[in-house]
Amino acid sequence: KPEYVTYFHPGEREESPIPQTKTLPYLFISKYRLLCPEMQLSACRTSANGEPMFYDVHHLSFGFASYIGELIAKQYKSDLISLGLPSPDSH
Repeated sequence: KPEYVTYFHPGEREESPIPQTKTLPYLFISKYRLLCPEMQLSACRTSANGEPMFYDVHHLSFGFASYIGELIAKQYKSDLISLGLPSPDSH
């Protein structure tokens, strides 16, 4: 529910006031693109693997952290490898 959300900025990279975000090449992983496919708060994923996203305001639950790690590995696999990280499939 929106009244329980303290932060929702799906355009955070594009709207950043930091000039380097527009000029430096870096890998930006958008949790909004991963978890909110329609970029709408009402469409965001809030639980995974039988657990809520959070149990407190600062820490992801283990089940949700595992889920988002899998999404990152799938969505950004080639980017992560090009940065010199091992393939997510090699574990």
